[in-house]
Amino acid sequence: MKTRDPLEDALAGLQAAPPPADLLARCLATVAEPPLPAVRSRIAWFPLGATGKRLAVGAAVIAALAFWSTRPAAPPNGDARSGTTTAPAAAPVSAFAQTLEAMQGVTYWRSTSQSVGGWDRRISWFDAQRGRYSDEPHQSGAMMQRDLLLPSGDWYVRQASNPSGTRSGGSDKVRLTHMGAAFWHRQRDEQMQNIRRPSFWAANLGQLPAAPSAQRRGRWKGRPAIIFTFRVPPPESMQRQGFLTTMRTEVYVDPVTKLLIASQQFSRPPALPDAARREEKEEQLTGQQEWDFSQRPDAALFDPERFIEGADAVQEQKGGPGVTLSP
Repeated sequence: MKTRDPLEDALAGLQAAPPPADLLARCLATVAEPPLPAVRSRIAWFPLGATGKRLAVGAAVIAALAFWSTRPAAPPNGDARSGTTTAPAAAPVSAFAQTLEAMQGVTYWRSTSQSVGGWDRRISWFDAQRGRYSDEPHQSGAMMQRDLLLPSGDWYVRQASNPSGTRSGGSDKVRLTHMGAAFWHRQRDEQMQNIRRPSFWAANLGQLPAAPSAQRRGRWKGRPAIIFTFRVPPPESMQRQGFLTTMRTEVYVDPVTKLLIASQQFSRPPALPDAARREEKEEQLTGQQEWDFSQRPDAALFDPERFIEGADAVQEQKGGPGVTLSP
């Protein structure tokens, strides 16, 4: 059975505002039938040559009424995105729907993700027509991994290790795996689907988040932003295994373009109180991610000759189940 998306339920529950009384009166006045001479029958107006005009006016009235009957009611302050306090319950859902709609048009971006400890930074460039490129430098600078996936399905993975800080004793190898164009098509479609859905921005072990529970104005590194807050419990299957940590994610959105700017994710153990005033003090930051949709990635990033330049060796193989990609 198909699981309903909580965001769809929230949008479906928005209260429709009635059309303003003055607009309704003016619309109805435009379609009022003028009195006909007593000697004419009730259908005598058809031959008068005004049928097309009356149908057009009727359609306009229907469209106007449909607009006002389906338009979500505005919050008391008249702006769902104004102020610094949490907006009424319907306002975040409406504003977030605008973000979801805006994200449908993106086909390229640059993203930077950071997690706590280990290989904590990954920079990626994605272009639906050119491919995907990523760079993962190690904290110490002693290791590096890059990968390049092209629309042909050729997947280049480059690993370099240099514990001593010089080329002496290190290695720098590239493995090229021919995965086929169908593989790229699947990867491309998955990337574009992920960037457009909340479960990618604010997931907890794959659990789909509900509509944002709060919305406020704020900033990300000095940049104005609308901030949506999600609180997502783990899936029931994980709860049965003892994993009870709730994830709180703050998603930052550009107030003009409605596109993503960044996100921060925090974990909150179940033993802690639910009081909002203590939440941010008790939580642990687990990761951050930033996005930039303003400029298409440089075509040079997807040049395989440039990617392998300077490597000690290039290994080539055909992709398939069980094939190792890393050198």
